[in-house]
Amino acid sequence: MIAQSASINAKYTLVSIAFMVGSLAIPPLSLFGQSGANPKSDKGPVGIWRGESRCVVRPSACNDETALYRIAANARAQDPLMVSAGKIVDGQEVSMGSSECSYTVKTHVIACSLPNGSSLHLEVTGDTIEGTYTLRDGRLWRNISLHRAEQK
Repeated sequence: MIAQSASINAKYTLVSIAFMVGSLAIPPLSLFGQSGANPKSDKGPVGIWRGESRCVVRPSACNDETALYRIAANARAQDPLMVSAGKIVDGQEVSMGSSECSYTVKTHVIACSLPNGSSLHLEVTGDTIEGTYTLRDGRLWRNISLHRAEQK
């Protein structure tokens, strides 16, 4: 299910993904990169990610944004990850919403189907995530480039 604090639509970007763990259950170790399946993504997707979300369609209502993604295991649902989107505005994180997403360990791909029909496709490679935000009609709307942030 989607828990959304702000409406996500084609005019606004999915900038940040935040994962919230709602259970004390222990998720599969493969989500934390301990499966040994592929050294290119040995840490897995769980963590905090920062970077850029760049508009592809110009001119449009889209604006380039600083992205903040928080990725966590989702032990209570069928999809293994919880993704909440946000952006940085005037130095503050603005939440764009949350979504349960699938994660394919073999390919290191996070896939999210959003409530407005758009989709997010992210590929994890070590401490980097590269991805796209695609509108419901199939148009590429954003390119996303993130790096794992330092945990404090």
